[in-house]
Amino acid sequence: MYRHFLKRVFDLIISGLSLIVLSPVFLVASTAVKFDSKGPVFFRQERIGKGGKEFRILKFRSMCVGAEHTGSGVYSGKGDKRVTKVGNFLRKTSLDELPQLVNILKGERGIIETTKNNADFSRVVTVNSISL
Repeated sequence: MYRHFLKRVFDLIISGLSLIVLSPVFLVASTAVKFDSKGPVFFRQERIGKGGKEFRILKFRSMCVGAEHTGSGVYSGKGDKRVTKVGNFLRKTSLDELPQLVNILKGERGIIETTKNNADFSRVVTVNSISL
């Protein structure tokens, strides 16, 4: 019980302070994404988090709008034409992951924790596994 409480307090402190300290980086990255290509600054996708509960992960958009409906639809490899110029830099530096601090602040995930595949992909794998 205390362990869960302390982990949550840790997540709140670290994510809150990180959002404040990194706000200039957020501003520069947001501006760069907006000027690089049309569409929203952030990419949201259903993921599976704590206890199998779905949540919308938040990232800086690194691909063209609608990229999940073209190409492989799930994974992006080296030289993928759907990745924007700014998105390529954000991915190489992992700056595209910074908005997940908001997910941590909201309690949807933790700092030291992994998320499962996107929810749609997990449903397909589960359905295909059951039908085999």
